[in-house]
Amino acid sequence: MNAMESNKFCIVNVGTNGYATISERLNTSLNNVGYSGGRLIYSGRLPEGSPTHQENPYAFKIYAIQHALNLGYKQILWVDSSLYPIRPLDDIQKYIIENGWFMFRTGYNLAQSVSDRTLEYSGVLRDEAEHITEYASGCVGLNFELKEVRWLFDSWKRYMTDGQFNGSRSHDNQSQDPRFLFHRQDQSCLSLAMYTHRIEVPVDAPAFCHYYGTPQTEQTIFMIHGI
Repeated sequence: MNAMESNKFCIVNVGTNGYATISERLNTSLNNVGYSGGRLIYSGRLPEGSPTHQENPYAFKIYAIQHALNLGYKQILWVDSSLYPIRPLDDIQKYIIENGWFMFRTGYNLAQSVSDRTLEYSGVLRDEAEHITEYASGCVGLNFELKEVRWLFDSWKRYMTDGQFNGSRSHDNQSQDPRFLFHRQDQSCLSLAMYTHRIEVPVDAPAFCHYYGTPQTEQTIFMIHGI
């Protein structure tokens, strides 16, 4: 990766309340692996203008990414506070630049993780949603030099603005359908937006993220270990 590409790249994170401490862990870990690119780490605070998590769950992700865009960054990697790097980020940066986006699959489908209200908003039937992949929103890499990515982000933002991030990720009382388990808020909406724009991460995409306690590989860059 050349210096010009590196200057376009930014790590973005928000960690409020109990997550502020592990948000600082992320910041320190980036230093430890020699990361010298852009970063916007909102530790213990929200991005300017962002509603609280109680007012609009995870809306702060959209606001933080938008602030990075406003600063001129073109490749943006949102990283949840529960993640921290154990190796340099070169491979994931290169992947995002060359492929346009990076996320990883959760193993769920959207019939399991989208409320009736949000399916109706999106115009997707639950039978159709059963065949739509859910992607984790804890590590989202986007190359905004591609128009498809700009459209995707605009759609994800619209879901947030229209209140579709609202809903419980703990209770199944948002649908009577037996397939439904929980509403995953920003994650559900990101996955729906990806489906709408025909954006898909290949099954064989590199496994850059691993949960703490699971075997690492030479591809592992981020460990996932919450509070």
